Amino acid sequence: MFICNQGNLLAQKLVEGNDLTLVAAGHSTKIAIATAEILKEADISAEVIDLRVLNPLNQTVYIQSVKRTGRLAVLDGGWAPAGLSAEILASALENIEPENWKAKPTRYTIPFSPAPLS
Repeated sequence: MFICNQGNLLAQKLVEGNDLTLVAAGHSTKIAIATAEILKEADISAEVIDLRVLNPLNQTVYIQSVKRTGRLAVLDGGWAPAGLSAEILASALENIEPENWKAKPTRYTIPFSPAPLS
């Protein structure tokens, strides 16, 4: 039997930043870290949040970060419709007052295409 400490399942901040919050999971987290490094060269301080576990989705870490930075970009290796990025954007918009946003939130996903069927 495998027992997991729930504390290890929480989303975590991998890179500290003040100008923008980048939220990602899985392989997209590596892309978010690389993006933060590129933005740093342009004097943009991006905070990277790794969700680690998608269900249950721990919103607290990224909601607090976006409230502080006022900007959100979600990097998602899936499709935009009905995907992880849609859920993150929806929860951020539901929990953060309009006056706290400095820019509209955005998401970067793979191009939409119909799922192949067998």
